[in-house]
Amino acid sequence: MPRAQVYISKNTYKRIQLIVNEKKDDGADRTEANISSVAAMLLDIGLRVYEFQRKKELGGDLEDIDGKYDNGIPEPEGFNKMLMDNVLKTACASTILLQMVGNINEVKEMGLFNYDDMKERIKEKTNDKLEALSKKTNN
Repeated sequence: MPRAQVYISKNTYKRIQLIVNEKKDDGADRTEANISSVAAMLLDIGLRVYEFQRKKELGGDLEDIDGKYDNGIPEPEGFNKMLMDNVLKTACASTILLQMVGNINEVKEMGLFNYDDMKERIKEKTNDKLEALSKKTNN
């Protein structure tokens, strides 16, 4: 691995040390959480940002053939489309599974499962969680 020596301000050094300490507090060992590895990570992130901005300034195409930026990060629209596609597939699969469970004779006999009631409970819980989330983001 190539080695580069750089001089940084005391403030920057302290900020990197804080990141190292956070990683150690989260359970990382000395090989994962040290000044060198964190500085290398930050340098890599900085280079990616610089290259992205440079391409944007030069009017270059930000996408490669796979619809991703050169650094492997999907474009926001593509990511959102993929995320929505997976959410919708999951919702449809869950609906089908709930309907199948409701049609099992043993479940019907217990009388604990009613598809329409289950659907309402899911909607209520989802709305409660979305409201709690919006309160957190608004604060």
